[in-house]
Amino acid sequence: MKRSFYDFPALYDAIHLPDTPVEALAAWALIERHHGGARHLLEPGCGTGRFLSYFARRGLTVTGYDTNARALAFARRRLRREAAVIVKSSMTSFRRPNSFDAAYCLIGTFRHLLTERDAIRHLRLTAEALKPGGVYVVGLDLVDYTDCPADEEGWEVRVKNRRLRHLYMTIPPRKRRRLERIINFVTVSTSRGDRILQDDYDLRSYDLVQWKALLSQTPLRLAGTYTAGGRPLRLSRRTRYALFALIKA
Repeated sequence: MKRSFYDFPALYDAIHLPDTPVEALAAWALIERHHGGARHLLEPGCGTGRFLSYFARRGLTVTGYDTNARALAFARRRLRREAAVIVKSSMTSFRRPNSFDAAYCLIGTFRHLLTERDAIRHLRLTAEALKPGGVYVVGLDLVDYTDCPADEEGWEVRVKNRRLRHLYMTIPPRKRRRLERIINFVTVSTSRGDRILQDDYDLRSYDLVQWKALLSQTPLRLAGTYTAGGRPLRLSRRTRYALFALIKA
């Protein structure tokens, strides 16, 4: 049976943990800019809880949900002493009306929603979960279908004298199908040599027109667009990863 990268939460967490402070600070900057005084945050697709932990340790009350049981168990252990609620739910079924000041969904997690119907339902449910004036910060990669070559990115981290290498490859989407193929190779050094985990899956693609059309079918209004570091960004066809501040109308 093939195992997903997400079924190894300690491994996933170790690879992504170094970027957590920068990503979380950028999201918080947008929340403060568009909703001063937010105290209760929601994270759809919370995974290992690394962002939940970051915010909880700074005195915020956090709620997260995910469908992966292994990741949820990892997150619950991490946050057992924090003001956190972690539940098993999907991005198209979680409901808790008028409960949160703000929500965030970073590093392209939103694109795991593979159909227009699911994406719209998720945005509507998240808007429902927000209090009036609440903000939803979404980190999303946009695509230009006329200029979208295959790509790869790799990095290495060390954890307890063990080297972890992550190679991340993408196969470009076609405008009609809108599915970008993601291939992960994770290499773990051990005393018996390297072990390699391969995992692949699809993510839904959006160009600027498709993204704006999607938002127009939801109760959320685009209030601002920002770089990964939280600086204001002017949208264009060249925009790739961006943070979008969506306000509940």
